[in-house]
Amino acid sequence: MTSARLSVCFFLLAFSQFACGESHFVVNSNDRQQEPAKPSVQVHSTALQRLLDSPSISPYEMANYIKESAESDEEFIDFKPIWERLNNLKIEDDSLSEEEKEIFDGFKPSFTRWQAELIEIPDSYHQINRVVVKIMIYGGSYRRFLIFKQEHTATQRSDWTFIDHFDISFPKPNPDAQQFHHLHVNDIGSWLILRNGGGYGTGVSGEHEMWYKIDAEPPRTVLCYSMALLHKSKWKRIPSRNAVT
Repeated sequence: MTSARLSVCFFLLAFSQFACGESHFVVNSNDRQQEPAKPSVQVHSTALQRLLDSPSISPYEMANYIKESAESDEEFIDFKPIWERLNNLKIEDDSLSEEEKEIFDGFKPSFTRWQAELIEIPDSYHQINRVVVKIMIYGGSYRRFLIFKQEHTATQRSDWTFIDHFDISFPKPNPDAQQFHHLHVNDIGSWLILRNGGGYGTGVSGEHEMWYKIDAEPPRTVLCYSMALLHKSKWKRIPSRNAVT
């Protein structure tokens, strides 16, 4: 084997070792378009106040609010009051810069629009008892998952309890991975399966898959493994042997 081929093999091996690590990749200023500065005065719409005044915020109300806000002509859609209402939700990932953390504060409809998708989680009896609101920012480079649990009251009215959240970020576009989700449900639990970029370098990008125990409180990652390395020059998937449980 030539020295050039050996160099490539060592690079791919090293690349696969950090694909499922705990570190997150920081977005450089050139990786995405710079968003205009936020206005000094935030606009609180009637729709926002109605959501905050609701005795029990449901995942369906949350998704509808995001979709309606994307079509709004307001200068800035401020989500900080909502995060405060949901148990003072914060970003706990210290690897994100302050600029990146502000991405979750809200958005300008004239510049970028968040997307929302509902993921209904059935139990082993095929009854929906949890719903996840998946929020995609910059096409999915930043994703936030809000987990709600349905509570049935004595009056047969369904209330919703916010359980927890988790965030996933990766600066490079990877629509197939960022839009992917799959559910696995059996007699012992429910898992939400997601994918994300696993690193990138000159001519090579990676992808890994994560399993979240979505019916645990709080939800937690129970499995993460590299799926493949993609060599861009030949567009071939190179299987990875690296797995982390």
